[in-house]
Amino acid sequence: MARVLFYTGASILAISATLLYLPTYFSFIIALIVFVILILLIILRKKIVVNGLKTLLLILLIFTLLGLHTYSAKIKPAEKMIGFNAEIIGTVCEYPTHYDTYSVYFLKTEQITLISEEGKPSPPTNIPQKLKIRLSDINEIGANVFDKLRLTVQFNDLDIYRNSSLADKVYAGGYIISLDESLGKNRPFYAIFYDLREWLNDRLFDNMYFDDAAVVSAILLGDRSNLNPEFESDAKTAGITHMLVVSGMHLGIIYGLLIKIFSALKIGRIKTNLLILGAIFSMTAICGFTPSILRAALTYVIIIIGNLIFKKPDSLNSLGAATVILLFFNPLGFGNISLLLSLLSTFGLLFICPILVDTFTSLVSKIIKPGKFAKGIIFSLSQSLSATIATMPVCIIYLGYISLIAPVTNLLTGYAASLLTSFSFIGVALISLPSILKASATLPLFVIYTLVRYIVKITAICADIDFASIPARKEYLISFAILIISIPLLILAKKSNKKATVRISLKLCASAMVLLSVSSAVFFYDISPKTQITIPNVGKGASILIKTETDVFAIGAGDSLTDYNKIENFMVKMCKQDIDHIIIPTANKTFAAGTPEMVFQNPEANVIYPKTGDYTEKLDYISNQNFKSFDYKISFTSGNTEIITIADIGTIVNFIDHTMVIYTGTGDINTLFSHCKYENPILICANNLIQNIEHTVSHCVIIGSDEAKTAIEEALKTQNINYITLGTKAYTIEF
Repeated sequence: MARVLFYTGASILAISATLLYLPTYFSFIIALIVFVILILLIILRKKIVVNGLKTLLLILLIFTLLGLHTYSAKIKPAEKMIGFNAEIIGTVCEYPTHYDTYSVYFLKTEQITLISEEGKPSPPTNIPQKLKIRLSDINEIGANVFDKLRLTVQFNDLDIYRNSSLADKVYAGGYIISLDESLGKNRPFYAIFYDLREWLNDRLFDNMYFDDAAVVSAILLGDRSNLNPEFESDAKTAGITHMLVVSGMHLGIIYGLLIKIFSALKIGRIKTNLLILGAIFSMTAICGFTPSILRAALTYVIIIIGNLIFKKPDSLNSLGAATVILLFFNPLGFGNISLLLSLLSTFGLLFICPILVDTFTSLVSKIIKPGKFAKGIIFSLSQSLSATIATMPVCIIYLGYISLIAPVTNLLTGYAASLLTSFSFIGVALISLPSILKASATLPLFVIYTLVRYIVKITAICADIDFASIPARKEYLISFAILIISIPLLILAKKSNKKATVRISLKLCASAMVLLSVSSAVFFYDISPKTQITIPNVGKGASILIKTETDVFAIGAGDSLTDYNKIENFMVKMCKQDIDHIIIPTANKTFAAGTPEMVFQNPEANVIYPKTGDYTEKLDYISNQNFKSFDYKISFTSGNTEIITIADIGTIVNFIDHTMVIYTGTGDINTLFSHCKYENPILICANNLIQNIEHTVSHCVIIGSDEAKTAIEEALKTQNINYITLGTKAYTIEF
């Protein structure tokens, strides 16, 4: 069967990328070209016969026009609202995310009315009414999912991650000024599934250990909010985060399990498929219609429809059909990383995996005849490698790291994860029964406990291995492109009916490409910067991460416990699991409030802090043998890095050939420059700057609260010093 749907899905994905990342006129040009080709095919229909091409072009034309309409009707008008206040009537459409000092709400709006303010330009009148918006809240309005609200907001440039916001249909962002009125509940028909998820979550945490229940909740209900941060970090490094996101793997296991159960109960084919359709919809709704499970659900729906009409669907066509449906609902869906990873990993499993299985089996057969066990290992390894290869561009461009240990970790935990999904499904069903029947869940719960402990332990061991993951640089895309070239050569070698010498030549060329890809990747890694300074956005607080060849330093820990989650994400991108040295240059809230969580997650770290400051007593309370306090100044050397900290003024870091100055206090900043080993240091300002800088600097970065940024900007402008103000994205310096 021609794979028209697959090629259509791939083409639509490419057009979605164009709509999202390129100027609008590119999309107009694409639409015009597609339209012209379509007209030519209609005129020359008797001379040019290409099966399915006209249908494909028509779908592409409709999709491109739909994307342009989305831009002109929603995105462009929504961008005009930035800077204005508005009265909004809308419904909370997702579970709010609560942090220490603020909450984040997602609303689907019914009515938006911009408010005119004295002294400001008149607001535009042609604004869209039905939008999905993201709002920050510091007023503790206490709303929940499906609450209908009337509130006053100010639109701002909160959605700085524009592409990912548009991919999630978030067309505007701002913060809540006040809650004017609560208008009750506005529950859609699928709200019952949200209630069911909450009820099942309660059953899980009532009947299991907290960490075990959190893992089961993630793999079965799509709720990752309670996962142990350390395990989540290890999972990222070890490359098994797909196990913690409800996707095709989990749905496939449950699909197979239900088939066996209904077959044992002797339920007819039509009823079985209809019941499974209902189960798939229920699970998709319970998990909140996330892109990964939506893609998997649509694929299985197509398979089930094929079963009902006695036709076996082509797997790649099913994937293409799911892609078409998802992107027609959201033409800018290419920016959703979760969707991209799901589509690419599935493509790898369907297309690349069979090639790798044949290749590995052929190689092993030359040594020994592979049995069932060996074939199982080959298949599991091929699955992991194919998914890794297919998703590598996304990892390089968006995630910033590549997990080298992923194939090994997946090989060791793959069967356990499959068993865990099956037993979790059974266990959740049993603990949902009346109390008198709950005893039947004892064995499944014990198996779940054992499997979770095994997966967590293996993941931790693999994540702690040196070079478990490496930082992903854009240059690795060259290595990836060379590797991809080897796949068509292998396909040609397999399908070639020519002489053995031709097949051998093709295989040798493919092997040479693989060797060249690996060699170039090693070369790029070898010449990559050895020192990396990352300044993550931690709100009003401050924290600077420094990775050298030997150690990781954290200068400051942020102003809240939740800041460490952000810091930990950047640790993963640095491909480091633990912080070796925590330096607190000033024991005030902006630098020290997050220290307890940072110390808890890094128990072996050396901690240095001053004896003065609002948070000194708290640091004294948690101190142990790794803590060292100082009165005025302290210095130490680790590897090729020298650290000098002066209490309530700042820290100087002398690298092999660079110096960094971090100003954190109110003392004389020039005191810090006198300890610099090299000229033109990097300067990071994290507090009010009220004096002249008597030295030249190579970089100047402003972090911290908005008030501090404003004061520092004014001081730097008068001194003609070029600076960068840290936004919601991190700032990285490498050398």
